[in-house]
Amino acid sequence: MIIFPILMGNACATKNATAFATINEKGRIEVKAERNTKSFENVSLPFFRGIAFFIFGVYMFVKYLINSNNFEKNKEKSKKNNKKSLKISKNLLFLIISILIGFILGFMVLTLVPYFCFNYLGKTGMGYGLICFISALLRLSIFFAVLLVLKLIPSVKQFYRHNSAGNIAYKNHIGNISDNYHLSTNFLSYLITCFSICLFILSFTAFNIFYIWRFLINLAIIMFVFSGIYEIMKLLEKNNGVLNNLFVKPFSFFITNKPGNTEKHIANTALGEAKLMEENKERLIDEISGKDVPMSVVLSEVKEKLLKAGIEDASEAEWLVAEALNKNRSDIKLRTTITKEEYKKVAWATAKREKHIPLTKIFNRANFYGYDFYVDKNVLSPRPETELLVEEVIKEINSRNNKKIKVLDLCTGSGCIATVISKRTGVKVFASDISESALSVAKKNVQNNDAQVKFTNSDLFNEIKDKFDIIVSNPPYIKSQDILSLEDEVKRNDPLISLDGGEDGLYFYKEIAKNAPKHLNKNGKIFLEVGIDQAKIVKKLLQNDFENIKIKKDYNDIDRMVIANLKGKSEDA
Repeated sequence: MIIFPILMGNACATKNATAFATINEKGRIEVKAERNTKSFENVSLPFFRGIAFFIFGVYMFVKYLINSNNFEKNKEKSKKNNKKSLKISKNLLFLIISILIGFILGFMVLTLVPYFCFNYLGKTGMGYGLICFISALLRLSIFFAVLLVLKLIPSVKQFYRHNSAGNIAYKNHIGNISDNYHLSTNFLSYLITCFSICLFILSFTAFNIFYIWRFLINLAIIMFVFSGIYEIMKLLEKNNGVLNNLFVKPFSFFITNKPGNTEKHIANTALGEAKLMEENKERLIDEISGKDVPMSVVLSEVKEKLLKAGIEDASEAEWLVAEALNKNRSDIKLRTTITKEEYKKVAWATAKREKHIPLTKIFNRANFYGYDFYVDKNVLSPRPETELLVEEVIKEINSRNNKKIKVLDLCTGSGCIATVISKRTGVKVFASDISESALSVAKKNVQNNDAQVKFTNSDLFNEIKDKFDIIVSNPPYIKSQDILSLEDEVKRNDPLISLDGGEDGLYFYKEIAKNAPKHLNKNGKIFLEVGIDQAKIVKKLLQNDFENIKIKKDYNDIDRMVIANLKGKSEDA
């Protein structure tokens, strides 16, 4: 993947797609994308890929600049805006002048300086090596002086801001979350570095040999430099240490300027659209403007706002947009635009998420075991690891092949455990909770999912009269003194009654261990979800009345479940 600056924005190329993002006179980001048939990434051999990067980069860089100008002109023709057309002409004129300056600079540093050194300094009796060294310094001085002068031109400074913004977008893409905009593999930085080193080395190759041989030797040196420098830069790509400061920043200084939020947004949009094109072969944007908002612009804006809020999960933006539009995450990658009304929904949800409100509480819904559940401030949002607990209960029920089995979901909360067990097994399911508000949510979820569950408002077993074959529970297990140290997303949005497990976090497990045996039938079994480092302690609490006690891990290899048979009345699990 390469990201370039263009006249008023950025262009990004992946293996099979390119995307342009520019900003119009109204401050609106506009996007264009197309499929690629060529990519330097198909060349993977070390050193050869450096040459491929150079050739492909020059071709694409020139193409992007020309296309971005055509993109601007085509827009303005449709709008018939003569003033803006004049501005586009000035940008094109800047491009032509820059190319001319490049040719003049090349002629000066490659021809005039060596001629001056050998014809004037040679007469002083100065040695060959010293003359070459002075020639090299003069060449580099002129080269960097011209670069410095160019950097002072306002239009060039803006061009370099887009270049720097592209660096930041790419660094975030490769997992280097940083506003350091001096990227090793930036194409302009790569060209400046290679050209500078070539200027210095070639100052020492004025051999008195046939000019064709001298040309071939110089060509070989240039190819070696361009291929070798690329390999070095790839090694430094994720490095912000001393080598980066010594090798990358000095050269990058001449082609970068600190970008603003607008430039960052444009660069993220170009890179985001290119990624969407890469991930979805059916996706294609010919040109987007007008009433609808490009999906890549939306994702870029959401991602930028979440990063500022301290939410660095790269996938969070896609989940938020998908939830706001009530779509699957894969669906939004195929959509090229959203309407203004849809954009308002995304903006509303983003503002909520910036305050660290979880997505489940923003949209009042959560998916658990393939079912949709309503959640609000009165219940905990179901978590993926709890699905494993439910899976173990379902396996046990199916192994018994008895539809008369009775199951109790203790501390049911949102009712997700009870609902799934009822839907998947058809056995009699009961659920209890001390919170009437939580029971209201649980009843709503049972009704929405067409399940059959009988509810009881009870503080643990206080109001429970029946006996059951299986008791399952995911009770509160956070230590009271640890509640305040929890993340804001949890302690500000989840009910404390669903988190507080007492002074040692084990209050509910102690009560369950003491009272569960009186509410279990013969062959009765208990399934408990526990907190980190609690499994072995809970196992000891159960040893008096339970046997065949097993501890099972969750997706992260953490001891998360304790499963046990009622002692003296159970069969081997």
